[in-house]
Amino acid sequence: MTPEEAQKIATEAAQLAAHQTVAELFQHFDVDITDVESVKEFRETINWAGKYRKLSEQVGSRVIITVFTIFTGGVLAVLWNSIKGNGQ
Repeated sequence: MTPEEAQKIATEAAQLAAHQTVAELFQHFDVDITDVESVKEFRETINWAGKYRKLSEQVGSRVIITVFTIFTGGVLAVLWNSIKGNGQ
């Protein structure tokens, strides 16, 4: 066997292994990689999940900032009342 033939066999084996691995992975997600509609639906689901994650991160940040602002306002009100009460 020549080195070129060995390289060709190794390449084909790697491609076959990669194809089988991808097929098995998508099978876990109930996606038939031979069905175009199944793949499109999976892609749309992934895109939607990504958009939802980004939106949830933005909303989560806003909620944290709002809670922190309310908490800080409460602390300042307590301090103000404490200082005002001591001055009387």
